[in-house]
Amino acid sequence: MIPIEKVIKGCCKYYGKKEEELLRKGKGKRERQAAIYVSKIMSNAKNTEIGRYFGDQDKKRR
Repeated sequence: MIPIEKVIKGCCKYYGKKEEELLRKGKGKRERQAAIYVSKIMSNAKNTEIGRYFGDQDKKRR
């Protein structure tokens, strides 16, 4: 399986974005969602691990 970091780098290269831009909420929502989806498929990481890497959005909803 591929580490989340490599998935993020690949998505950044594909979309022409910096890592900070891809990981933050706001502009580029579609790219961020795609990176999360690809991270889930390619890294075999659990949702909590992916959530922590992308800013732990689930924690804010509780």
